[in-house]
Amino acid sequence: MNRMVHSYDSAMRSNMEVAGKLAEAESRIQVVEREKNKALSKVAAAKLEREEVERMAFVNKENAIKMAEQNLKANSEIVHLKRMLSEDRGLRDSEVAWAIQTTRREVSKTFIAKIKTAEHKVSLLDEVNDRFMYLSQARANAQLIEALEGGGVLEREKEQVDKGLKDFADAEANLNRFIAELKDDLKAPAPEFAPLSPGGHRSVESLVDKVGDTDQAGSLLPAKDNRPSEDLD
Repeated sequence: MNRMVHSYDSAMRSNMEVAGKLAEAESRIQVVEREKNKALSKVAAAKLEREEVERMAFVNKENAIKMAEQNLKANSEIVHLKRMLSEDRGLRDSEVAWAIQTTRREVSKTFIAKIKTAEHKVSLLDEVNDRFMYLSQARANAQLIEALEGGGVLEREKEQVDKGLKDFADAEANLNRFIAELKDDLKAPAPEFAPLSPGGHRSVESLVDKVGDTDQAGSLLPAKDNRPSEDLD
């Protein structure tokens, strides 16, 4: 009897140990299942993240390609605009050079004609001046000889001298008037220039002011230095 009871107790303890081990195993299985679910969630999240990264990489790649195409197009446009600007500058420089040469030729022709006229009038002026001085001296000498030979009084001689001085002043005034007319003839006419182009470029007259005028030999002279001196008398 005791042996049976002892066997029963042993069997019950064994069953309880097995049940405990089963419960412990069940608990471990649940823990493993939870860990598995967490791992699956992490894998799913990692997969979603990888897909998002791949999508962003694809979008960035497309954006990079588009940006590269836009940069290439912009560079081509810049090169085209630079070439057009260079051609426009070359054309404008050619037009400016042509305008300067044309202006030089026109101004040179004008001054050649003026200088020839001035040379002729200066030669006439020298002749008139020499003649005037000779006649003035001869007249003064004649009046002095006449006064001395006639034995005139001092008042009469003074009147003759005053009259000679008045005649000399009149002749000097005529000479100054002739010189003033000569100066007016020597002045170059102010040419009217049109702007080089309607686009706001510099006008030819501004270029002429910087370049200056040319003398009879064609050398470059400032506009003021090309005029004759006013102290011709």
